[in-house]
Amino acid sequence: MAGRVRAWLGGGPAGGSQNLRWLAFGGYAQRVFGGSPAWFSEPARHVKGLTDANKVLGSAVVEFDLGELRVARLELAAGATGVERVRTLGGDAGLRAFGRDAIGALVHGQSAKADIFLALPSPATLLIALGEDASAIDFDLLDDVATLLVGMMREHADAGVDGLVLTVSDTGVDAGDELEASEAIKNAA
Repeated sequence: MAGRVRAWLGGGPAGGSQNLRWLAFGGYAQRVFGGSPAWFSEPARHVKGLTDANKVLGSAVVEFDLGELRVARLELAAGATGVERVRTLGGDAGLRAFGRDAIGALVHGQSAKADIFLALPSPATLLIALGEDASAIDFDLLDDVATLLVGMMREHADAGVDGLVLTVSDTGVDAGDELEASEAIKNAA
């Protein structure tokens, strides 16, 4: 965990303030500063959009959403379902290169101004976003997807990011199963 968030959690000032401004602004950055389908195909455009948005918003944390990237390129896993869909998207060389390049550029250009966090969806959140029916999601599927998410996260372990945010949504999937499966992600972080 980096300086701004760590200082705030420790009760100290975060950037000279008792408050910590942390805005999840990926959607805003894409709409206002992305302006084209290139948002998820050109890492430089993606990072510039996040950077420009944060100049306006002044968040102490900038998130790079690995799940959002996979969902945006769902067509790469056409015909696959469940864990195979996640495995296909997680293993796609183009998506992996995009993530590596964008995260590297974001850390290089923004880490002096903001803490850089990876955002990962919870297993159920990702499955639902990829079109899986909630009634077909059980603990075994959640556990398999959590393992794949850990792998995606570990790919960026040496990228210089400051932390991880696990995004959990109300999906209709058993919350106990979701939390238990997500322990692997928490433990790996």
